[in-house]
Amino acid sequence: MLATDSAPSPRTTALVCLTAVVLALIVGWQNAGLWKEGGAVELATVVTLLLVTGLFVVHLPRLAFGPQWHLPVLTALFAMRELDFDKRFTENGILKLRTYTGDAPLLLKLVGVAVIALALVCLYRLVARNRRDFVAALRAGHRWAILITVGTVVAIVAKGIDGLGRKLAPFGIEVSEAQGMLAGVVEELLEFSFAVALLLSLLLWLRRNA
Repeated sequence: MLATDSAPSPRTTALVCLTAVVLALIVGWQNAGLWKEGGAVELATVVTLLLVTGLFVVHLPRLAFGPQWHLPVLTALFAMRELDFDKRFTENGILKLRTYTGDAPLLLKLVGVAVIALALVCLYRLVARNRRDFVAALRAGHRWAILITVGTVVAIVAKGIDGLGRKLAPFGIEVSEAQGMLAGVVEELLEFSFAVALLLSLLLWLRRNA
């Protein structure tokens, strides 16, 4: 058994997570509406991702601070990306080449490189250390593995929709304001769905291994 004996039961954990997500939706709705930046869906997405990180730390500390440290770090990075931390301190964002070829401060460039390197290391470890067990679980029809697969596909689609007008412009395809707004709504929903899929998959895994 990998979960700690002192951790809350899976049912209690699920109720706490549900309460946190609902509160995030309510607070976000009151602050900025449903779809705007900092609104209900975006805030709920961030909270859901941070819940995944927190569950690793609370329920699986030996893994979170040991051989599987990349898993909670990845979800924390996802949450920071959802909050636009990659663009918050730079004009172009740390994921853009212009930041490193332009006149951005050296310290900012070093921080950006460090964050990108951390993300790449986490992704490498994810594939190297978790691929085999994940594929086996998926073939066995474990629901947590299926949820991760669906969530990954959803995240890829969301990334494709992000900035749809900008991506289609080189092909001579114009996206109207209404279509752009609809694409933004769909993107937010997909990102929230991805976060929920990760949370549910971890809850199912904890229940299975409790």
